[in-house]
Amino acid sequence: KQWYQRRVRGDGLGMIINEAGDVSRAPIAWINQPKFVCYSKPYIIGISQSSIQVYSLIDQQLKQKSGFNDALSAADFSGNVYIITEEQIYMLLPVPVEEQVERLLDSGSLE
Repeated sequence: KQWYQRRVRGDGLGMIINEAGDVSRAPIAWINQPKFVCYSKPYIIGISQSSIQVYSLIDQQLKQKSGFNDALSAADFSGNVYIITEEQIYMLLPVPVEEQVERLLDSGSLE
């Protein structure tokens, strides 16, 4: 079953609605109001003027935030999320937590 997101103007809340148009989950309280919203099960990804925000649809909590500028568009196709800039097309890929920690340890960013 596919989920859709609709922004509520002014208050920064994202309402999750199903194909029948019914609110099906608690709202998402965006940190930065997104310009684009994509879906990659079980995550909803918001791309704002200055960041990418990844929220879980399971608990509506922010799971990751990363700086990102200059997105002209974003789209989700077959579970993959693409972000388009003036010169590049990026595909977001999930990285397991264990691998993220290992990379941070290897780079000296985490002790």
